[in-house]
Amino acid sequence: MDYHRSSPVGGVNGMSVLTDALSGLKPYGDKRIVGTFGLGMASGFPLTFVISLMGFWLSYSDASKSDVGLFALITTFYTWKFIWSPAIDRLPLGWITRTFGQRRGWLLLI
Repeated sequence: MDYHRSSPVGGVNGMSVLTDALSGLKPYGDKRIVGTFGLGMASGFPLTFVISLMGFWLSYSDASKSDVGLFALITTFYTWKFIWSPAIDRLPLGWITRTFGQRRGWLLLI
């Protein structure tokens, strides 16, 4: 293969290819994109990332299959959060809700 010819990525040498690749990242510097990324990180993306990596780590370590299965069972509740989370927003807990409020009451219960 002749590396001196123009590549389909654009450019004759490696520097222009690098410039083209970096210019593809330019839209991610927009304030709206950075803000959306920040909100995603704050809303639980790191937890999802850690949970998935922990499952892989447990499967490759000396943990037993029952330990890996138990961890997967525990993470299932986070996976199905979109189903049970509306209940937290709507169901009062009696005196706990009156004392601490709706969300704090559920936080204490959970």
